[in-house]
Amino acid sequence: MKKKKSITAEQFNSKKHIKEIKCDCNECGKVWHYLEKEEKRAKSQKCWSAYGQMTCCLPIQVYSKQQQGKWEQELDKFKKCPACGTTNITKTDVYHEKR
Repeated sequence: MKKKKSITAEQFNSKKHIKEIKCDCNECGKVWHYLEKEEKRAKSQKCWSAYGQMTCCLPIQVYSKQQQGKWEQELDKFKKCPACGTTNITKTDVYHEKR
């Protein structure tokens, strides 16, 4: 079995690698992972929802406000432990080669 080469932040290339975030809860010890692109997508959607609230069309404003709340909740998932809800977490970047 081949040993995997570890990739550093300096060697990271988005076309060849995937960036994963490893989270460790300092309170309960839970460990979980998510892809960096998931967090970026949620931030982008929240931003677009805010732009929709600046339109002159009331239905779009209402819809955008609802969607922004949804994306704010999604972003909270990246900041809190899913087991105990604390924000006392340690994040570590992990890089993987695409296959």
